[in-house]
Amino acid sequence: MASPSNQEAKSSEKLSARNLQVLSNIKRLYQTARLRDSAGSRLPTPDSRLPTPYSRLPTQMDYSTAS
Repeated sequence: MASPSNQEAKSSEKLSARNLQVLSNIKRLYQTARLRDSAGSRLPTPDSRLPTPYSRLPTQMDYSTAS
C-alpha cells in the first residue's frame, strides 16, 4: 500500500496536469475568439439593427434645437 504522502503527491500531480490542460484550453479558445474578432467576422445580426429603448431617447442635438 502506498504511503499517504505518496498518494497525495500523485493526486496533486493529477490535479496540476488537469489544471494545465484546462488553462491550455481556455487560452486556445481566447486566442481563437480574438482572431475571429480581428478578422471582422462578427457581422451585425438583424436583431442588432432594431431600435432599442435607448435609441429613442432625445440626443444632445435634440436639446440644442429645441430652445
